[in-house]
Amino acid sequence: MAPTKPHARELTYDQSAFVAPSLRQRERGTLPILGRGLSDADDGPFYDVEILGGGALVTRTARRYSSTSEVPPSFAEIDVQLGDRDPSQMALLVDLRAIVGRNDPEFEVAVAPFRRQLLASFARSAFLVRTTIGRLQLQRYLAVDGVDAVVFAEMDEAVTWLERSP
Repeated sequence: MAPTKPHARELTYDQSAFVAPSLRQRERGTLPILGRGLSDADDGPFYDVEILGGGALVTRTARRYSSTSEVPPSFAEIDVQLGDRDPSQMALLVDLRAIVGRNDPEFEVAVAPFRRQLLASFARSAFLVRTTIGRLQLQRYLAVDGVDAVVFAEMDEAVTWLERSP
């Protein structure tokens, strides 16, 4: 048996659709994801971006911010990963399930303008959260920001929303 990479975890996918598995298909098999975004990782991205049809899936990794100075470059990296695509013509789904929420005032102040700018740049936006507390906290942020976005707890509902044309 070949040695496994450190911090390997499993993500689901449909083996028959390996070339470009949809989000739903990934829920059906297993795919090793090596070391990215784990809470003990000191490097790697804060966000991974995938373009899926007319939308973008932005997945927040489990990497924790050690300082608010990391916030601006982490959001700039989302723009880099989007490339020359026009987000105003796209839907955005932000998957926040891998993180533990943080609501200290310094962090909220640091993230708010970047969150507002990201959401305002897309035709429509939605979030996928793991917990009821996460949903409530996110809905509070969205209300304060004056942003109209949908919050989902189920992957299937979120994917159906994302696959709908903007």
